Amino acid sequence: MPNRVVFSPTVPPSLPNNAGELYLSRLEAELGSLDTTYVVPRSPSNEAAASQVDGITVLLVEAPQDRSVRGRALNVLLNVRERGLPSRTEHGMRWAIRHDPRVVAALKSADVIDLQWPEIAGLASLLRRYLAETRIIATMHDIHSQKWSREARAATNVKDTTRFRLAWARSKRMERSIADHADTVIVFSDKDRSLLVGYAPVVVVRPPLAAGSEILQKRDVHPPYVLFVGPLHRAENADAMTYFTSHIWPTVRASIPDARLLIAGRKPSDEASPLFSKPGVELLGFVDDIDQLYSGARAVVAPLRLGAGLKFKVLDALVREVPLIGTQVALEGVESGSQSLEAFDSSTRFAAAVIEAFTTTAPPQTSTIDTNFVRQRYGLEQFSTQIRAIYGIESSSGETEPSPPEVSVVIPVRNGERQLPDQLEALACQREAPTFEVLIADNGSTDRTRSVALAYGHRFRDLRIVDAGQKPGVNYARNTGVQHARGDKVLICDHDDVVSARWVAALSTALDESDVVGGLSVPIWLDRNGGRVEDRSAAASLRDCLGYLPYALGANMGVRRATFLEAGGFDESFWGGHDEVEFSWRLQRMGATLTAVDDAELSYLQRSTVRGTYKQAYNSSRTRIQLWARYNAKADLSPVSYRGALDEMIRAVQASPQFLKPSTRLQAARSLGSAFGTASGHLKYRLLGAPPAAELASDHPPAEDNA
Repeated sequence: MPNRVVFSPTVPPSLPNNAGELYLSRLEAELGSLDTTYVVPRSPSNEAAASQVDGITVLLVEAPQDRSVRGRALNVLLNVRERGLPSRTEHGMRWAIRHDPRVVAALKSADVIDLQWPEIAGLASLLRRYLAETRIIATMHDIHSQKWSREARAATNVKDTTRFRLAWARSKRMERSIADHADTVIVFSDKDRSLLVGYAPVVVVRPPLAAGSEILQKRDVHPPYVLFVGPLHRAENADAMTYFTSHIWPTVRASIPDARLLIAGRKPSDEASPLFSKPGVELLGFVDDIDQLYSGARAVVAPLRLGAGLKFKVLDALVREVPLIGTQVALEGVESGSQSLEAFDSSTRFAAAVIEAFTTTAPPQTSTIDTNFVRQRYGLEQFSTQIRAIYGIESSSGETEPSPPEVSVVIPVRNGERQLPDQLEALACQREAPTFEVLIADNGSTDRTRSVALAYGHRFRDLRIVDAGQKPGVNYARNTGVQHARGDKVLICDHDDVVSARWVAALSTALDESDVVGGLSVPIWLDRNGGRVEDRSAAASLRDCLGYLPYALGANMGVRRATFLEAGGFDESFWGGHDEVEFSWRLQRMGATLTAVDDAELSYLQRSTVRGTYKQAYNSSRTRIQLWARYNAKADLSPVSYRGALDEMIRAVQASPQFLKPSTRLQAARSLGSAFGTASGHLKYRLLGAPPAAELASDHPPAEDNA
């Protein structure tokens, strides 16, 4: 089993006091077989907890006090920075990584370094500097950049606004650094993952909050109460209760005079407690048996306006079928089944919902909760499967080698660490994900493509890295991937596109009746903010070229493996375009059937830079002439001419002033690339020579499977 070193602000407690501690306890229960060392800051609470944990080595660390003038000045600066820019990584941990012999020795023997919480995950860059090969897993309990963004919007003075904006900027830099240096980044919801789009590799692990919980037998308690759960020393919880007791609770009490609000969680300081000394409000502090409170509550309230991350208090209520009333901030990231939970963001609507909870037998949210879905989604089985795979714990079931899958998905990729996670996440969300295999045909990547891909291995029946780097080119990678596929049906997509929810099911079903199938490809452009803009008017499943047979896009295609191998696969002599046209034509001329599958939708990323647009248009136009020269003698193709190429060149040059305007720059690059590409094709494949000979998969044996 791997040796694991965990950097955390706290030791796993026997009685978790908050959501993060609860996750840590569940994680250690699952990873108990690993040889684990915790590195935590020295504090009274950690010293007490360290003596109570079993099976874990705890190293308490702190930076030595430097009593020199320079040292005292540095401490003052660090304290000022912490007040001004929150989320700073604990200074003692940075010192320990460099100088504490216990920590240095533990790191040298570590197979996995586990960083818990965003501020601790900031150590990833320092650890990577000393440990280039050791696997680093960073768990982002929430996304601090979102937290500070909300704090900045809620701030009421220039000082706080500036402070929180600086904290936001620092958090964004830290999140980028964590993704650059960690091998796996864990978040708790798809919402949090969406905040890290383009960062790699981000994996969603849903906490096992349903583990050990039961649907409670409701108790009729008088006077009736609603419940809030959360420690009030956290700013977002204190803000929520200040807002609730000031703007919502008076309206509720006016309608229900004996209504009570119970607050379970660590109490605030004495200075803050008067904020909550309102009629009917009871501060309970930490509660051992929270189920007793849940069973008697008319509803759980979550009036959160600040903070980030998945709210465990919300899921605690859902898995116990306790009615829930929350804001959009409280509900974000929560998956509740086929319907979305209703958010109550205005104080008037929130108060009305609370009053309804006191006065009716079917209070808000109960009709929209699919409890079975929630309990499965946040159950122990799914958590155990993911965590054991991520941390490298092999199954001990002793099962025999499974039979080959029916479907294989082949993804050719070269240096795709940024875009690949979006495609793998989309594939992992397919209902059929446990039944198909994924092959990453690595065409000589020099970035972290391999580790990014392997982080998703637990989401599929099988995920393998196939070495396709002996020859550059997407067609060589596709051919190599299909040669290694075990399924009778092979689906092909690119690493920088995103498949729809039914992509696998639609294409694989269509292959029952056809030899080759093409899905619906919707062009997508990235706007200036990184958002995706689609052009559905240009969407198509099958396309035409040179007035001859239809073809399927190579990035959205399914084919029977036997048919693929019989035809020899893609022609590797085509570079930059029209390879899928030639492949589709060749199969149809052999007698294979080609079918459009509109249900298999894929977002097809287009070039968004001038250079990329020009290069794409150039290669596409050049290979169009290569295709024409290859098939003109044996097929009835639309004519091409030297005169037409010259006219196109003149028009493109005349339109070159369009490069000066941002709105027409890409179109100008596309026109110029097309003109020069067409001219190059005529020169290379007609005037001075002929198309190169076909280079098929059958011409070379498959490379070794590098799984």
